[in-house]
Order: sequence, then C-alpha cells, then structure tokens
Amino acid sequence: EQAQTKGQYCQTITPNLKKATYQYRDLTRCGVTAMHSHWIHPKEVGLLELDSSGGHEYWIGYPDFYVILTYNSSPLYGLAVYLLSESIAKKV
Repeated sequence: EQAQTKGQYCQTITPNLKKATYQYRDLTRCGVTAMHSHWIHPKEVGLLELDSSGGHEYWIGYPDFYVILTYNSSPLYGLAVYLLSESIAKKV
C-alpha cells in the first residue's frame, strides 16, 4: 500500500526488502502512514523505499507482499503483482 511520510521518518525505521519487521503502529509513530487506508493492517509490516522520477516513493509491505518476493526477489515485481491484484479486485 502506498505510504506518505511526514518529513524525515524516524532513524529507527529502515526500509527492508526481505521481510516485515515492524508493527504498523511503529510506522505511524514515526510519521509513515498509508495513503489510502481502507482496511485493518496486519500486525507485522515493512517499509519499502523505491526510486522514482519524482524522488523516493514509499510503500508499506504486508506479509503477503514478502511471500511474493520469495518467488521473485525484485520489489518492482512484487509491486506489479500487488497493483494487478488491486486492479482485478476493483473490477470484480
């Protein structure tokens, strides 16, 4: 889920591409929140930092996202699968 940050996020929060290492409340305490939160967040989440043409883009990674990365370790692949699933869900 795409995230927004309020200024510089906490030094204790480190983007991680391997597993969900934080609780959602840890991210919110450090100024990282979901942009379009419409569901209950799982206990464990991770933070992804991706480079884009406009600077850094932040995403909150849920456990299922990290399962996708065990198949293909590219965060862009995982993001593409997530965005495709969201698009399919909207049409169903």
